[in-house]
Amino acid sequence: MSHEYGFQPYTIARGYSKRYVLLALVLLGWCLVMSSCELNYTANNPGLSSTPSSDPVKATVVPTRPVDKTRDVTPTPSVLSDQQVVVNFIEHYADLVFSQLFRRAYTKLSASLRDSESYDDFVQNTNYTLSKGCWREGQNHVSQLDDHTWVVGLEMMQVSCVDGNVMVNYSWVFHVSLADGPPEIIAIGLYPTAAGS
Repeated sequence: MSHEYGFQPYTIARGYSKRYVLLALVLLGWCLVMSSCELNYTANNPGLSSTPSSDPVKATVVPTRPVDKTRDVTPTPSVLSDQQVVVNFIEHYADLVFSQLFRRAYTKLSASLRDSESYDDFVQNTNYTLSKGCWREGQNHVSQLDDHTWVVGLEMMQVSCVDGNVMVNYSWVFHVSLADGPPEIIAIGLYPTAAGS
């Protein structure tokens, strides 16, 4: 009884077929590994793609000025005078107060001033944070007390929030120390100078 399923009977040639099948499987495995590596490489490098783009390549040209070789191209650092450092520091403090960034403004006080004025008191004290309402800054006046201490007076005007008329003029006076390096406020006061118009 013989059953035929469409296979050839076993011959010596069938041994060679095993080798070819094995070689075909190895080649197929190698192709799969290589295509997997290419897909992984393209996935990790999104700018690359295995399919050609239909968009033409566009080169970006950045216009530049010709370099003047006779001119020194190294920037010279600008050194601020102590007076300008103090003025910038106080203007920054005023900006923090106007922006109601009181925590940051509080850090501009010296350690001894912070020890004597808690943050909660600082926020409520009009000498430090001005009263609620509308304010306008005027000029500043700077003088040096000693080698490390400066006095800055900011002209301040409390104005009507409706029409902008000046209600009261003040002088906001800061004593700033540079003794320990960076500037810090060691005293502050808000003094009325005149009634508004």
